[in-house]
This record gives sequence, structure tokens and C-alpha cells, in this order.
Amino acid sequence: SVKEGLSSQTAEMANRICGSITLSTLNNDSLDLSKLKVKYYFTADSAGKQNVWIDSAAMQYQRDPWYAALTSDTSASVVSVNTTSPLANRCMEVSFASNEKLEQGATLTISFRLANEDWSTFDQTNDYSYAGGDTIVMLYNGNVIQGVEPEK
Repeated sequence: SVKEGLSSQTAEMANRICGSITLSTLNNDSLDLSKLKVKYYFTADSAGKQNVWIDSAAMQYQRDPWYAALTSDTSASVVSVNTTSPLANRCMEVSFASNEKLEQGATLTISFRLANEDWSTFDQTNDYSYAGGDTIVMLYNGNVIQGVEPEK
């Protein structure tokens, strides 16, 4: 199983959503990053589109090579989602073009920024994933391995 954490870096009302998502395994799992996807659900609060930036992504190991810079191998996009939840009409999907492995003892940290194209304000109190925990969803080979997706 996988453990995740969210460190939010913005206020409840802000013109951007900023944060860091940290992933680690809890047992002897070894997950190929190219098969892993992380989903952060939110409400757009604006009719326009959203832009997302991955500021950094890196893996810390407890063995040689100790560190792997993954920013250039990490991408994110914002997609519309069809849910019955009033807390999610968009999803930031993070994926990896790397064959690095998330294994026991390793920690993957992804720092991101997300903004409405017109830089209008987000009300994060109505965002599904703002609280972190099981609201940040991880998929492996298309199957949910951690978290709970909003009701469809």
C-alpha cells in the first residue's frame, strides 16, 4: 500500500492552488512510476480553463543513488470530471515518464501550482482534495490503489 500526504501552501481563498504531495510505500511494494497517476480533485470556481505547473518532483532513496530529479519526467494536466460531488468538477492528473521505482524507504515529493487562466480566486473550502488524506487518489495501471474518488 501507499501513503500520501498533502502540504497546502495557500490560503482557503487564493488565486492559485499550491502544494506538495508526498508519496511513500508502507511495505515491500515496488511501483514503476510510469504506471502511476496521482489525482487531485477541485472545483474550478471559474468558467475558464486552468493551468498547472510542476515546480519540482524528486525521489529520495535510502540507498545509492540516494536522489533522483524527476521534474522533467513529470507532467500534469487538468481535466473536467463528471461527478455528483459539489466538491469536484475538475481534476489535476499527475503522471510520470520515468521507470524509477517507488519502493520501501523511498519518498517521492511533487510540488505543484494550479491557477485559473484569468487568475481569478479559488475557494478551496469547496475542493474535494483540499483536506488531503483519502481524497488524493493514486492509480496504478489504471486501478485505484489509494484514496477514494468522488462519487460519479
